[in-house]
Amino acid sequence: MPQFLICNDSSRSADALALAEHLSIKLLTDVDPVSLTEEGFVLVLDASGVGLQQTGPKAPGMIRADFVSGSVHHRRQFGGGKGQLIAKAVGLKSSFKPFVLDATAGLGKDAFVLATLGCRVQMHERNVIVHTLLQDGLNRAVNRPEDNDSELDEVLSRLDLRALDSLAFLGQTTETKPHPDVIYLDPM
Repeated sequence: MPQFLICNDSSRSADALALAEHLSIKLLTDVDPVSLTEEGFVLVLDASGVGLQQTGPKAPGMIRADFVSGSVHHRRQFGGGKGQLIAKAVGLKSSFKPFVLDATAGLGKDAFVLATLGCRVQMHERNVIVHTLLQDGLNRAVNRPEDNDSELDEVLSRLDLRALDSLAFLGQTTETKPHPDVIYLDPM
């Protein structure tokens, strides 16, 4: 668990304070996360959203959940459709678009691919930091500047994020809760 949230953007200071309180971590300002010499991780809140940054010498770039640009955008546009392995893994057919429980959501890439293929996906992420990154990525995608990408809006409408431990959720028996057609597990 990161010990610090760093925010150097004064326009995001209220958001940073709320997030630091929610996560029970210390808020730092006017600090370059790459300059921290102790190895570990910090959360960073900036104009681009929330990211996880490793500290120390030779730290790699920031980790963020992104549903609008980069590899997920390319895969949404040119990804191979129903022939993808993940589509086959959940039994996707033209006549069957399952309701999928992604029990180990991570940064949401698999869930996003399934949603682009027409599946309704409930994502469970029990790690509070990963959930925070994922929620931020979804919020940025939903609240992106107007781009008239109704296809992306439709994909995002099929994603439902929950801060849950999937085992505890599945152990609850209730007739009123919708039951998934497929439980997808990708524990890395």
